[in-house]
Amino acid sequence: MGGTRSHLCNIVARRISEYSWYNNMLLTAEHVPGKDNYLADRESRIFHDNTKWMLSISEFGRITQIFFNPDIDLFATR
Repeated sequence: MGGTRSHLCNIVARRISEYSWYNNMLLTAEHVPGKDNYLADRESRIFHDNTKWMLSISEFGRITQIFFNPDIDLFATR
């Protein structure tokens, strides 16, 4: 089984694993190479300069209360 250097990611993964175990759910993960995942990735591969958007401040606050406050903006534009 793999791991990560991120303590927070380990905590989240453990919570998901425990939740699935207690609810009799089997979770599996599988890497799908980008060339085989074209249909799902199609829109993300097209550059749209006019598609900037953001969550409302209140919704972002609700999400970070449930999960965590991110250290980096993974949705930053190019």
